[in-house]
Amino acid sequence: MIFGSPHPRILDASGRPFERNGKIDDFAEDGFGSFALPHPLTFNAIVSGGDQTYWHNRWDEAVRHARESALVMRRDAFLMSLLQERKLAVASQPWDLEIPDEKDPKQVLVRDTIKRAVESIYDFRRIIMALLEAVWYGRYAVEIQWNWMDIQGKRVLGVADWIPVNGDKIGWQFDGTPYVLVNSGQVQESETLKLVNTTAGGMGLSLRGTWRDRFIIHRHEMDDGDYFDAESAASVWGVGVRSRIFWLDWVRRNYLEWITTFLERVGLGVTLWYYDGGNPQALAQVQRAAQNQSRRANLFVPIFSDGKGSPKGLVERVETPVNGVDALRMLVESIEQKEERFIVGQEASSKGAGSQGLGNAEGALFQRDTKEQITKFDAQNLSETLTGNERNPGLIYQIQRWSFPDTMPDKPGGFRVKFRFGVEKQDGEKKLASAEKLIAMGLELKAEEIRSAGGFSKPDPGDDVVGQQQMGGGVPGLPGGAPGAPGAPGAPGAPPAPADTGMPPGAPQQPQEFAPPFPDGEPPQDDLGAGPAQFQYAAEAERSVRGLHGLSIVMDKSGRKAAKIHRGKIKRT
Repeated sequence: MIFGSPHPRILDASGRPFERNGKIDDFAEDGFGSFALPHPLTFNAIVSGGDQTYWHNRWDEAVRHARESALVMRRDAFLMSLLQERKLAVASQPWDLEIPDEKDPKQVLVRDTIKRAVESIYDFRRIIMALLEAVWYGRYAVEIQWNWMDIQGKRVLGVADWIPVNGDKIGWQFDGTPYVLVNSGQVQESETLKLVNTTAGGMGLSLRGTWRDRFIIHRHEMDDGDYFDAESAASVWGVGVRSRIFWLDWVRRNYLEWITTFLERVGLGVTLWYYDGGNPQALAQVQRAAQNQSRRANLFVPIFSDGKGSPKGLVERVETPVNGVDALRMLVESIEQKEERFIVGQEASSKGAGSQGLGNAEGALFQRDTKEQITKFDAQNLSETLTGNERNPGLIYQIQRWSFPDTMPDKPGGFRVKFRFGVEKQDGEKKLASAEKLIAMGLELKAEEIRSAGGFSKPDPGDDVVGQQQMGGGVPGLPGGAPGAPGAPGAPGAPPAPADTGMPPGAPQQPQEFAPPFPDGEPPQDDLGAGPAQFQYAAEAERSVRGLHGLSIVMDKSGRKAAKIHRGKIKRT
């Protein structure tokens, strides 16, 4: 059965469609999807359910080992605290909607209306937290109950309610259609409801047609399985950190078991109870005494008479060393550091600074940067899911599609409204700060790149603008401002232009109080021992320091050097 438009086909060496069993091969007709080379055919075997479903849950190392192992990890407070920290780093971020043209009133209206619809969703942050569970499972979903709402007289699609869908319940068919495991005894197939056989021991509801519109599915990392590991083929639809850290955590849990067993048996010491080996009543007596005395480890040691009289009962206390426990505890901590480093990007979250061989400051900065990159990836990944598209419908896509169908990207003049987290804009702030420093040093940068970093567009002719004028390098109303601007030389009401002093236009005038020549004919050294101060042309130097108060500038005759002089030395600001 073919889903969608005609599909590309594999060609043979002559460039003609490849034939199989005497006919032109079309994998889509066999349920393999629309790719020219279907993914299930890139393994040495095809392992599937009756309806060409991927082997369910075999992509995850924890579930493959034992479902109980996966549940143990889910109930581990240490691992869940790391997952919670990673999720909160994204869920606590501000969010907004983005459109291609902020000047288009239609796009602005659509964006603002959709934003109001999203803001009206009860517990929207919990939807974000639920979808971020894909970081753990590899895939996760929420089922949406849609309803219509009125926003300023406009009928808009909204969310009445929602419930989470565990990632281990979600699977895929070979053609890319997702399904959700259901109770086949209660769910019956119909014309609008298609059930598929799975390898999980139950049936799955195939999310086709309008069923797909009811589910928002979020996926973490996509990982193609090994050629000789056909069972892991479904990892291409999402793998989480649970699978990545399973074997390392399995070793950690074994170490913890060893420590617990040791402490339970002999950790508090051993008591030796000696009794007459030839007297059964003596054994019963010492056993009662040991039970009443403590719950510590007790060993009953029989002793026998040497013929010189009956042996006397003795009690001996033996303390056990804990050096082995300390070694195991250090191994456990080492594994936990690696798990924390992998999941949240830094160790300082729960154990203070961890430099990993770097200096404290350098290590903290390195780990902070890694954590920021992880947060940014999660935010961008979830933004795409919440935005969605035709094949993978998301929250924003569905609201726009049903509320403003004429604005969809496939329509003339259509556009895409995108969901964005605030963390995705933090890089722009860093770039703007770097640009400011580079400009102050006299370097030239592309204006379009600076606007893009700040999230602004280039003004069109006739737009009202705010900012420094291009001509004269100054600000209107200040010396060196644009010609004709209020306060600039030559403008009405402006002071008369200064006399010609031989200096470049806009350069600061030479102050009288700091006019003596450099000592010994050498240019002054800065306070940091960096050598002679090098400046750009006077106009550029003037622009760099105009906003600083209390500076005294000395220019040489060529106008190519400028310095703040104080007692013969350059003072950096």
